[in-house]
Amino acid sequence: QAHAQIEAERQQALVSLRTEFGTMAITLAGRIVGEALDDDARASRVVDRFLADLDSQNAGAAK
Repeated sequence: QAHAQIEAERQQALVSLRTEFGTMAITLAGRIVGEALDDDARASRVVDRFLADLDSQNAGAAK
């Protein structure tokens, strides 16, 4: 049962980190492209694409 709780806390921490990292990515991307990413749909696409790229990089590094 302790292992299940540790895994649940680990997953929760990962979700929290992804959210925080996504927010930072939006800010940085806005600075890079020189426009605000205030449009929620656009910001969501940027974050989703960034996280997908990050996941694929992590999968490649795990091999």
